[in-house]
Amino acid sequence: MFNNTSLPYNFAMSDSLASYYSSPKENAGGFVFCGREGVLTKDTAHFYYTIGDVSVDNASIKFKEISEQTLFNSNEDILAYLETEPFELNNNSSFLYSVQYGLTENAAAVLGNDGNVNFKVKLIDAETNQLISVFDDVTYNYENKLPYNSIQYAVNTSGIGNNRTVKLVLAIIDNIGCTYSVANLIDASTIIPKAVRQEVGLGEKYNVTEYDLFQNYPNPFNPSTTIRYQIPQDGIVTLKIYDILGREVKTLLNEVKTKGRYEVTFDASQLASGLYIYEINSGSFKASKKMTLIK
Repeated sequence: MFNNTSLPYNFAMSDSLASYYSSPKENAGGFVFCGREGVLTKDTAHFYYTIGDVSVDNASIKFKEISEQTLFNSNEDILAYLETEPFELNNNSSFLYSVQYGLTENAAAVLGNDGNVNFKVKLIDAETNQLISVFDDVTYNYENKLPYNSIQYAVNTSGIGNNRTVKLVLAIIDNIGCTYSVANLIDASTIIPKAVRQEVGLGEKYNVTEYDLFQNYPNPFNPSTTIRYQIPQDGIVTLKIYDILGREVKTLLNEVKTKGRYEVTFDASQLASGLYIYEINSGSFKASKKMTLIK
C-alpha cells in the first residue's frame, strides 16, 4: 500500500482488501488473478477498487510494473500505475477485463451532500493519448452508495481499426481529499469473483462527428479537475485558462491533435479560490465554460 506517513514515501504489499467489502462476495467460479487493487481513505471511511484480468485473444495483458522499491509521492503517482502496458487491438480482437468498486458503510458521513468519488475505465490510444472510449463511469455520492459488484467486460472492438496500440486505464477522482493506496494483485484466494459478464462496444464514444467542450469534473474542485473535449477532424487545439478578469492564467494545450475525444487535467494548487474560465480553439470552433475553485 501507499505509505505517506514519512519520507521517502514508498510502496509495500497490502493485506487483502476483503475486510473493506461491505457485503459477502458470491463465488461465481472465477477470480481476478492479475491487476491492481487499492483503497481511497478519508478519516475512517474507505472506497475500494479492483481492476484486472485484462486479456486479448486469450493472452494476458500486464499492468505497468511496480515493485517494493517504487516510490509514490502523491495520489497522482499512484494513478500513473493504474494502467496496463501498451497492447494491440484490431476489429476482431477478443478483449476482456474485470472490475469491482465499493465502499464501507461509514462512507456516507464523509460524502455528505456534495462529496463524490468517481471511477472510470478508459481505453486510450497509447501513441496519441486520444480517449477512445469510457466503459464504466461509477460515482459514489449522496444518492449512490451501493457497491459496484464484480463485473467482467467483453469489449466489442469493431471499428477500432487494425493493429492499434492502446492501453487500459482506471481513472479516479474525488473532491473530499482522499488518500489513495495501490497494491499488486497476484493472489486469487481473496479477490473478486466474476459474478457478471457485460458486453460493451466502442459505440458513440469513438465515432466523433462534431466539436464539443464538456463541463469540467468535478466542479467545484480542489485542487485539480478534468476538462474533456472532442474534435471531429485533425487540427491544432489550444486550451487556455483565464481568471474572471480575462487574464490568461495558463495554457494547458497548444498542439496538433487527431480526431477523437481527449481529457486534460488542470492543477490549480497554486491559484487562489474563485471563478475561472477555460476556452478551446480548434479550426473555426471556439467555446468556453466556467469552473469554480474552492479551497
